[in-house]
Amino acid sequence: MPYAEAVAHEALGSVLGDTGRTGRAVASFEEALRLARQVENRTCQVDSLVGLANVHPREDRHDRAAARLEAAREVAQGTDVSLIGATLAAAEAERRLGRHARAREDTERALGLAAAGSPLDLPRLYHLGATVCLDTEDAAGAARYRRLALRLARRSGQAREHARVLITLGHARRELGGEYSARATWGRAHSAPAALGAPERHETAALLG
Repeated sequence: MPYAEAVAHEALGSVLGDTGRTGRAVASFEEALRLARQVENRTCQVDSLVGLANVHPREDRHDRAAARLEAAREVAQGTDVSLIGATLAAAEAERRLGRHARAREDTERALGLAAAGSPLDLPRLYHLGATVCLDTEDAAGAARYRRLALRLARRSGQAREHARVLITLGHARRELGGEYSARATWGRAHSAPAALGAPERHETAALLG
């Protein structure tokens, strides 16, 4: 069935992109997009367009990536597609493209949507907000976002997100001049059960070096 094939190709594109096989990832996302349009699966269209926006920069096709993001927003508007997820994904891709002002705008917009009805998305959004702040040398803003993310991740039981929050909070604390505090925070992330065997554990091991 084209519907199931579209979803499968989108998932494969994500795996290929995460493992650095950019050309094959693009082909999978393109096929997912074609099939999703055929069966009018808007959710898969958005996910595929955002996936393409994430891999195009690795081919130095930054303008193409930006165009994919705009297309994803257009598909998501006025549909039953989760605007929170689409906006969050767009903000993450905007950040990778170095478009920090737009990333911050999208993050704030998604935060407003999540606060109104999807609180489980808030830790990830606060995490993204903190990362964008760090990119723009706003360490105080990053620390503020991180404290909010940490509290919510702990309350909601999102252990993996909790570990990620601690890593970025450590970066914010280092930027504010607290080297000891930063290392203590990374140590907490490194010892968290959620980080065992995950990329976060390798990252904290390198930071604690």
